[in-house]
Amino acid sequence: MKTKTSCFASIILDMNLLWIFEISLVLCIEINEENIEDHLKKEKFSLVLFFAPWLKSCDKVVGVISEVEAYFRNRDDIFIGKIDTYKSLKLASHFRIDDYCSLKYFVKGSKVPESYEDTISKESIIKFIEAKSNDQELTDSLYKEPLIELNLDNFDRVVKNENKFVIVYFYTSWCKKCTLLSKTIRQVAQIFQNDKDCVIAQLDGEKWFNITVKEKIGVYPTFVSYSKTEKDGKLYYPGKFDENWTYYNITKFLNINCGLRKGTAEAEDEKVGTLDELNVYAKHFMQQIDTKRKKTVRHVIQLIQEFSPHKRWKGEIYVDLMTTIMKEGDIYISNEINRIERLLHAGIVQDKENLIQKKNILKEFNYYNRDEL
Repeated sequence: MKTKTSCFASIILDMNLLWIFEISLVLCIEINEENIEDHLKKEKFSLVLFFAPWLKSCDKVVGVISEVEAYFRNRDDIFIGKIDTYKSLKLASHFRIDDYCSLKYFVKGSKVPESYEDTISKESIIKFIEAKSNDQELTDSLYKEPLIELNLDNFDRVVKNENKFVIVYFYTSWCKKCTLLSKTIRQVAQIFQNDKDCVIAQLDGEKWFNITVKEKIGVYPTFVSYSKTEKDGKLYYPGKFDENWTYYNITKFLNINCGLRKGTAEAEDEKVGTLDELNVYAKHFMQQIDTKRKKTVRHVIQLIQEFSPHKRWKGEIYVDLMTTIMKEGDIYISNEINRIERLLHAGIVQDKENLIQKKNILKEFNYYNRDEL
């Protein structure tokens, strides 16, 4: 049984702890919608606690952060604050907070929040801040490489950047399909290297398992796209068959989502061999069912009879392709494009010009074949 003295001491101790907690709440600057621009500045390293005052598990974290803030109070290049998610629901929504006791940090030069995943202790957080705040590498330097290798330190910074459309290739060293796709991804990345809005990145799922769990990656390889407005991620399935994960289809997917028209390395001119007046029929053809497609083919056959001999020869390619597509199915388009690209890449063909023309015409059909995305 506790004595009166011990009970009195417990009350004093509890009151002291309460006083310390209340003081800790005062020490750390609270951010809201009105003052956020005054405190979160790109020239500073910032650490922010998103907390809920009614959540008991946050009490200890608030105390630790206040101690850390006191430690760095004389550093002009470091800011440490907190956001009450109950009072500032708009900020919690803006930063996509789903855990109401979350630590987020912003490296110098970035307005993209990243998650602190280490131990919640004064010593660990101080060590983390000292390492991160002394690193003067700005966010822009990440994008100098055509293919960004993601890790725990830069994943959120790259993927959650609302100024970028990002596609991430999740792979492992033991995945055979990943080995085949790795070369393709590097080639695609080279094409989009200098574009400021379109980013290609990859992540080793075996090495950074915690990220794959958070992103719900269950198989390899997996592609996930993160648009400028949707940063939760969307699985990218290019088609019904594995062979549709190709250089051409991935390039096409990025072109559509980034508003670009990047070409292949082998094609000197994407328009070589194509006819604008027949490209219109290629569009109609791909949007029609089989019975109406036959009518379109008959119309094109009649139309090209009025062409000059050289132009009629190109028109006949359109007719032949339409006929083959009806026989083999729409999958023929991407399969034939891939076959031609392999031949051109190997450099073992004699009729290179004709193959390039055929491939360019096939692309006009494929551009409207949305199922291949």
